Amino acid sequence: MAVQPDKVEYHLRRNLLRAALSAPIMAVSSLWPAVEPVASAGASQKPEQDRRRFEGVWRMLSYSRNGQKLEWDGMMILTRTFFSRNYMARKRPMFSGEFETRSDLSVEEKDKVVEALVRGFAGDSGTYRIENDRLLFDIDVAKVPSNVGRRGSWRQYAFEKGNTHLLLKGARSSGITVEEVWEKVE
Repeated sequence: MAVQPDKVEYHLRRNLLRAALSAPIMAVSSLWPAVEPVASAGASQKPEQDRRRFEGVWRMLSYSRNGQKLEWDGMMILTRTFFSRNYMARKRPMFSGEFETRSDLSVEEKDKVVEALVRGFAGDSGTYRIENDRLLFDIDVAKVPSNVGRRGSWRQYAFEKGNTHLLLKGARSSGITVEEVWEKVE
Protein backbone atom coordinates (compact mmCIF):
# COMPACT_ATOMS: atom_id res chain seq x y z
CA MET A 1 0.00 0.00 0.00
CA ALA A 2 1.44 3.37 -1.03
CA VAL A 3 2.01 6.06 1.61
CA GLN A 4 0.00 9.19 0.96
CA PRO A 5 2.29 12.26 0.58
CA ASP A 6 -0.16 14.50 2.49
CA LYS A 7 -0.01 12.23 5.54
CA VAL A 8 3.79 12.00 5.41
CA GLU A 9 4.10 15.79 5.16
CA TYR A 10 1.59 16.26 7.99
CA HIS A 11 3.42 13.88 10.34
CA LEU A 12 6.83 15.30 9.41
CA ARG A 13 5.64 18.86 10.08
CA ARG A 14 3.92 17.83 13.31
CA ASN A 15 7.00 16.06 14.64
CA LEU A 16 9.34 18.90 13.63
CA LEU A 17 7.03 21.48 15.20
CA ARG A 18 6.71 19.50 18.41
CA ALA A 19 10.48 19.07 18.66
CA ALA A 20 11.14 22.75 17.94
CA LEU A 21 8.53 23.99 20.38
CA SER A 22 8.88 21.56 23.26
CA ALA A 23 11.93 22.99 25.00
CA PRO A 24 11.11 26.73 24.99
CA ILE A 25 7.41 26.24 25.64
CA MET A 26 8.01 24.18 28.78
CA ALA A 27 8.99 27.47 30.45
CA VAL A 28 5.66 29.15 29.87
CA SER A 29 2.24 28.96 31.43
CA SER A 30 -1.17 28.89 29.84
CA LEU A 31 -3.79 31.60 29.90
CA TRP A 32 -6.21 29.47 27.90
CA PRO A 33 -8.35 27.64 30.42
CA ALA A 34 -11.91 26.70 29.54
CA VAL A 35 -13.76 29.86 28.59
CA GLU A 36 -17.33 31.03 28.38
CA PRO A 37 -18.86 33.09 25.55
CA VAL A 38 -18.78 36.87 25.28
CA ALA A 39 -20.47 39.15 22.78
CA SER A 40 -19.66 38.36 19.15
CA ALA A 41 -16.41 39.82 17.86
CA GLY A 42 -17.82 40.05 14.32
CA ALA A 43 -15.98 37.00 12.99
CA SER A 44 -16.29 35.76 9.46
CA GLN A 45 -19.06 33.33 8.53
CA LYS A 46 -16.50 31.32 6.49
CA PRO A 47 -14.14 29.74 9.07
CA GLU A 48 -12.33 27.42 6.67
CA GLN A 49 -11.55 30.35 4.37
CA ASP A 50 -10.22 32.20 7.42
CA ARG A 51 -7.77 29.37 8.14
CA ARG A 52 -5.37 30.71 5.49
CA ARG A 53 -5.65 34.15 7.05
CA PHE A 54 -4.60 32.76 10.45
CA GLU A 55 -1.41 31.14 9.16
CA GLY A 56 1.75 33.11 9.90
CA VAL A 57 3.61 34.93 12.66
CA TRP A 58 1.70 37.39 14.84
CA ARG A 59 2.99 40.03 17.27
CA MET A 60 0.86 41.05 20.24
CA LEU A 61 -0.19 44.70 20.14
CA SER A 62 -2.33 44.74 23.28
CA TYR A 63 -3.56 42.47 26.05
CA SER A 64 -6.37 43.27 28.50
CA ARG A 65 -7.94 41.44 31.44
CA ASN A 66 -11.31 42.64 32.71
CA GLY A 67 -10.91 45.76 30.58
CA GLN A 68 -7.56 46.69 32.13
CA LYS A 69 -4.76 46.93 29.58
CA LEU A 70 -1.58 45.18 30.67
CA GLU A 71 1.86 46.06 29.32
CA TRP A 72 2.70 42.71 27.72
CA ASP A 73 4.56 41.64 24.58
CA GLY A 74 4.09 38.39 22.74
CA MET A 75 4.48 36.30 19.62
CA MET A 76 2.12 33.69 18.18
CA ILE A 77 2.86 31.30 15.34
CA LEU A 78 -0.01 29.59 13.53
CA THR A 79 0.53 26.93 10.89
CA ARG A 80 -2.28 25.13 9.10
CA THR A 81 -3.19 23.22 12.27
CA PHE A 82 -0.65 24.07 15.01
CA PHE A 83 -0.15 27.08 17.25
CA SER A 84 2.51 28.31 19.65
CA ARG A 85 2.13 31.41 21.83
CA ASN A 86 4.50 33.12 24.23
CA TYR A 87 3.76 36.40 25.95
CA MET A 88 5.08 38.23 28.95
CA ALA A 89 5.05 41.41 30.98
CA ARG A 90 7.36 44.04 29.52
CA LYS A 91 8.80 44.89 32.93
CA ARG A 92 9.90 41.64 34.54
CA PRO A 93 12.53 41.42 37.28
CA MET A 94 15.99 40.37 36.18
CA PHE A 95 17.65 37.33 37.75
CA SER A 96 20.52 35.03 36.96
CA GLY A 97 19.58 31.91 35.05
CA GLU A 98 22.52 30.07 36.62
CA PHE A 99 20.75 27.88 39.17
CA GLU A 100 19.78 24.24 39.36
CA THR A 101 17.67 24.09 42.53
CA ARG A 102 15.80 26.47 44.82
CA SER A 103 18.61 26.22 47.37
CA ASP A 104 20.89 27.95 44.83
CA LEU A 105 18.75 31.10 45.12
CA SER A 106 18.49 33.75 47.80
CA VAL A 107 15.01 34.69 49.10
CA GLU A 108 15.12 37.84 46.93
CA GLU A 109 16.06 35.81 43.84
CA LYS A 110 13.23 33.35 44.51
CA ASP A 111 10.76 36.26 44.59
CA LYS A 112 12.15 37.54 41.28
CA VAL A 113 11.83 34.12 39.66
CA VAL A 114 8.20 33.81 40.76
CA GLU A 115 7.39 37.33 39.53
CA ALA A 116 9.15 36.86 36.18
CA LEU A 117 8.14 33.30 35.32
CA VAL A 118 4.86 32.70 37.12
CA ARG A 119 3.04 36.04 37.23
CA GLY A 120 4.65 37.74 34.24
CA PHE A 121 4.99 35.00 31.64
CA ALA A 122 2.43 32.88 29.78
CA GLY A 123 2.03 30.69 26.75
CA ASP A 124 1.07 27.35 25.33
CA SER A 125 1.17 25.27 22.18
CA GLY A 126 -0.77 22.53 20.46
CA THR A 127 -3.35 22.36 17.71
CA TYR A 128 -6.24 24.65 16.84
CA ARG A 129 -9.43 24.53 14.85
CA ILE A 130 -12.12 26.94 13.73
CA GLU A 131 -15.82 26.58 14.50
CA ASN A 132 -18.14 29.41 13.49
CA ASP A 133 -16.67 32.58 15.04
CA ARG A 134 -14.47 30.66 17.48
CA LEU A 135 -10.81 29.77 17.40
CA LEU A 136 -10.49 26.63 19.55
CA PHE A 137 -7.17 25.63 21.13
CA ASP A 138 -6.20 22.08 22.14
CA ILE A 139 -3.23 22.46 24.49
CA ASP A 140 -0.45 19.86 24.27
CA VAL A 141 2.41 21.72 25.99
CA ALA A 142 2.24 24.21 28.87
CA LYS A 143 4.22 25.12 31.97
CA VAL A 144 1.30 24.45 34.29
CA PRO A 145 0.73 20.66 34.26
CA SER A 146 -3.05 21.00 34.71
CA ASN A 147 -3.32 22.96 31.44
CA VAL A 148 -1.82 20.17 29.33
CA GLY A 149 -4.59 18.24 27.64
CA ARG A 150 -7.21 20.99 27.73
CA ARG A 151 -9.38 20.70 24.65
CA GLY A 152 -11.61 23.29 23.06
CA SER A 153 -10.48 26.39 24.96
CA TRP A 154 -11.67 29.17 22.70
CA ARG A 155 -11.70 32.81 21.79
CA GLN A 156 -14.07 34.59 19.46
CA TYR A 157 -12.13 36.09 16.59
CA ALA A 158 -12.39 38.91 14.08
CA PHE A 159 -9.99 40.11 11.43
CA GLU A 160 -9.50 43.86 11.25
CA LYS A 161 -7.66 46.13 8.83
CA GLY A 162 -7.88 43.49 6.12
CA ASN A 163 -5.91 40.45 7.18
CA THR A 164 -3.25 42.28 9.20
CA HIS A 165 -4.90 42.47 12.63
CA LEU A 166 -6.59 39.74 14.65
CA LEU A 167 -8.84 40.44 17.63
CA LEU A 168 -9.39 37.60 20.12
CA LYS A 169 -11.99 37.91 22.91
CA GLY A 170 -13.17 35.50 25.55
CA ALA A 171 -14.03 34.92 29.18
CA ARG A 172 -12.15 32.43 31.31
CA SER A 173 -14.11 29.98 33.47
CA SER A 174 -13.07 32.09 36.48
CA GLY A 175 -15.05 34.99 34.96
CA ILE A 176 -12.00 37.01 33.89
CA THR A 177 -12.53 38.54 30.44
CA VAL A 178 -9.60 38.65 28.05
CA GLU A 179 -9.05 40.71 24.90
CA GLU A 180 -5.99 40.42 22.69
CA VAL A 181 -5.00 42.31 19.56
CA TRP A 182 -2.38 40.73 17.27
CA GLU A 183 -0.64 42.11 14.18
CA LYS A 184 0.53 39.80 11.41
CA VAL A 185 4.26 40.23 10.81
CA GLU A 186 4.89 37.34 8.41
